[in-house]
Amino acid sequence: MIFNPLSFDAAAFLWLCGLSLVASLGLSWFAANRLRPTGKGQPVDHPDSLALLAGGTDRLTETVIARLLADETFTAAGPGFDRLAAAGVVPPDSVVLAGSPLEPLYRLRCGINGGGFDASSGASGCGGGGCGGCGG
Repeated sequence: MIFNPLSFDAAAFLWLCGLSLVASLGLSWFAANRLRPTGKGQPVDHPDSLALLAGGTDRLTETVIARLLADETFTAAGPGFDRLAAAGVVPPDSVVLAGSPLEPLYRLRCGINGGGFDASSGASGCGGGGCGGCGG
């Protein structure tokens, strides 16, 4: 005799569906909690890293601009405050990103081997990698 669930009466068919549902939920719980490795949590303690993880490059850009506004490096200008105006000396990107977890990526992209910001000459240590963001 061939097993055909469509030939069952209503009560038997509902029991079969209920048992299948319970079995699938049990197997999914077992697979999620017993077969998958636990992983390793890493703390995110820098605002730039958190912004990048939470919202990508757009959120990171907003975070850097907010920090520059809070430090009074820039001020909001224009009708509707839709433009930024420099309030004094604007630091190069290497100073803005100094101490940030993103600094090694910036240095790699710009080809900076040592460098940093030289306060005496006012020039950044950009190696001229042609990234456009570091003035090289």
